[in-house]
This record gives sequence, structure tokens and C-alpha cells, in this order.
Amino acid sequence: MTAADHVEIWTIALRPAAAAFPRLTALLDDRERARCERLLDPVSRSRYTMTHAAARLILADLLNVPPEQVRWRFGPRGKPELAGLADRRHVSLSHSGGLALLAVADREVGVDIERITGRWDLKPPVRLFPAAEAAAVRAAPPAARARLFVRLFTRKEACVKAAGANLLPHGIRLPTLGEAPLLVSGPQGAGWRVRDLSVAPGYGSAVALCGPGGFTVGLRRWSFG
Repeated sequence: MTAADHVEIWTIALRPAAAAFPRLTALLDDRERARCERLLDPVSRSRYTMTHAAARLILADLLNVPPEQVRWRFGPRGKPELAGLADRRHVSLSHSGGLALLAVADREVGVDIERITGRWDLKPPVRLFPAAEAAAVRAAPPAARARLFVRLFTRKEACVKAAGANLLPHGIRLPTLGEAPLLVSGPQGAGWRVRDLSVAPGYGSAVALCGPGGFTVGLRRWSFG
């Protein structure tokens, strides 16, 4: 790997003015609008719209194309990829609560963000974690238990997104315990370099790139004007 291995990550605050919604909805493609309409919760629909519209606006600016030219195709495992553009950069998108993350890199990338909730201090869902990880989470002080659970979970999810696979059943068992940055090994020799991110209080997040090489991260903030 070279010094060019770099990931740009935008933190997106999901708080636009109500008047902006018609413009944001118009930026979505037919598949995104159909998926949004299937969401029963108005808050979920709003945040989905904001996340995907913001991703299109950011990428349009980055690639110097109109937003309507930013379109998606899906790989054999369902991973979203930029379609119809000469620029072949890799993209990953995640949202939780009132924040979203967009990662852009020159090699396969996955990013994940999760809001930390108090219920995971009491009983974090670690049943499918590797035994050492489950034991570490259960042994953590209650005030730190949810943070540790989310740290491990977001690392797994970031690897899975970079690979374009599903979290269950195998992704949840990826070994992600240890100090970051760390190299996570998967089945059939797959591997990811993983780093934790610190984007906002009350959230855990991580980014992963396919392959063992290290990388740098640039963090940016983006908000609706």
C-alpha cells in the first residue's frame, strides 16, 4: 500500500429545514423513494431521505457532476456502487439516530455508526459474538458496557460493508477485540484494516478497508444549508 491510501468521511447532521424536503426528495431515485415509502415511522422516512440526499449532494460536489448523475448500481452481494461515472472511487453510507456517515476511498470501504443506548448497559446482545468478546462485554463495568458492545459491533459491521456481505451469520462472529487500528481476519483469508472513529458524543463508529494496508482518515462535517 502507498501513502495514497486515504478515506474521507463526512459526518452528516440529519436536521434540515422542513421547507427543504421537496428538494431533497426529488434528489432520490425511484428505488430510494420506494424504500422510503415503505418506512412506517415519519422520523425514519425523514432521516432516510436526508441521508441519501446528502450523500448524493456530497458526491456530486466531490466528483464535479450534477447530483442527478450520481446513481447507484449493486454488486453481486448487494453492495451499493457508483454507476455510470468514470471515477471508480468506493463509497459506504451509514446512519443511526440523528447522524449519518459517508465514506469515500480508493479501495473497498465500509463505515458504520450506531447510537449508544442505555439498555445495552444492562443486557447487550452478544450471544453470537466470539466467546472472548462476549465475556469482555459482560465483564465491563455497567457504565462502559454499551460503549464496548458498540465499538465491537461497528467494527464488524464496517468489515461486512467493505466486503459487501451480510452481518449474519458469519459477520457477527468476526474477531474485533483489541486496540485499533487492528487487522481483522475473516473466512477464506479475507482481511480488513479497521479504525475506530470519534464523530459525536453518544455514538460509536468505525471504518474498514479491504486488505491489510494501513490508511489515513480525514473527517469532515456536512450540514444542510
